[in-house]
Amino acid sequence: MKKSSKQKQRFSATQQKVIWGVGIAVVAILSVFLAMKAIESTQDNLIRFFNTNDEINKLTVRGDDGFVIENNGDEWLVHDRLEETDQFAVTQGLAVLNQWAGEKVQVKRQSVGLDFPSLVIRLDYADNSYKRVALGYPDPTGEGYYVEVQGDGVDGIYIIEKMMIDYFPLDVVKYLDTALLPWPAGNIESIQINHQSDVINLTTNSPYPEEETQANVAGWFIAEPYKHYHNISYAKKQELTESLQTMRMTELLEKDMTDWSTYGLDSSDFTIDFITAEDKLTLVVGESATDDETYARIEGSNDLFTISNKWLELYQQSASAFHDGYVKILALDSLSHLSIDSDSLKVDITVEKDEENTYFKVDDKFLFEKGFREAYTAIAGLRSAGSSEGATYGKPDVVITSTVELEDGQKEIALELVDYDEDHYAAFIDHESDFLIEKAHVEEMLGVIESVLEY
Repeated sequence: MKKSSKQKQRFSATQQKVIWGVGIAVVAILSVFLAMKAIESTQDNLIRFFNTNDEINKLTVRGDDGFVIENNGDEWLVHDRLEETDQFAVTQGLAVLNQWAGEKVQVKRQSVGLDFPSLVIRLDYADNSYKRVALGYPDPTGEGYYVEVQGDGVDGIYIIEKMMIDYFPLDVVKYLDTALLPWPAGNIESIQINHQSDVINLTTNSPYPEEETQANVAGWFIAEPYKHYHNISYAKKQELTESLQTMRMTELLEKDMTDWSTYGLDSSDFTIDFITAEDKLTLVVGESATDDETYARIEGSNDLFTISNKWLELYQQSASAFHDGYVKILALDSLSHLSIDSDSLKVDITVEKDEENTYFKVDDKFLFEKGFREAYTAIAGLRSAGSSEGATYGKPDVVITSTVELEDGQKEIALELVDYDEDHYAAFIDHESDFLIEKAHVEEMLGVIESVLEY
């Protein structure tokens, strides 16, 4: 991974990551503490299982996917894993356990599933003592569990609130630092996907003035493979945001890999570049490891890891899947003039504004504002009917010209619809076309505008 050459950055990527981690951990611990206190306040006869002041050396979880976390004197380490242990996550997990408390009950252990417990959690302390909690059946209310506690002064069977169990992370991955991004996801300004022969460039930046992009509610554009920059759909933006926030390896397999060929990582045809203003990280994707995971690496690193196939799905989609579907949306309030030139309709509409109102005029006639705003959605709503690859520019049948009012002037944008085939126009802007539009859709739009002019 390339390191930033700028020295004025306030925090390094590692420092930012630590700060975010501390913040998240503090919030999580506080949430758990308040929840546990709420439980304690409703019951006065709860007995706490663990001693919060005792020094813990080891946490052992035995279940379907058990694990061991041990303190080596300097830090916590998860046994048999190559990933860095997330120190904050371990601290948070222990904070949850230290809140575990229950009401002692008199029942036979075999009758409540404690002969063969589904889960056992054990804490070993520095003085060689330990506490062990085994999980049995749910209690009759379904709101708690029977547990058996072994340890100094608290031996017995208890009922513990289900919520206390639920708050404790039982997946070892929760205690590992598996994040792949060295900076907050919000720092990313561009993503370039190279998948087989396709290239897709997603970016938060565009060459257009701000006034021209007011209708872009997602804040992201798709550039390549298109000639123009187009809006990403809001739904895809949400998927993208979630993807960046959950970009994690599933397991680190090797820290000093030298032969990548076995894993399809020596000459991959699938890479994803994540780009900030100062940095770039390239994820190289290899062959399938299992039905659910794929081998991957970070360019410039010797770490071999796997990544979830489900996470990768977003980056294997076509460019059209990211596009919001509209050929060119301009916010009506950003315009000072709009004209349509076709065989069936020729009109020039002037947009005038004062401090309180916006007026739409044709010649000296004012249009009904609400009606025209509704009619304008027929223009803004012109949708792509597919790629116009191979389209040749010629004399347009329909021209929609919008004049955008800029802070320092004006910009004229002409959407020219050129005959493509019996059912479609090719939509050109600046003599370049990305999409087709159905002729029937255009005729419908012209009819809507004509009807509002006659109102």
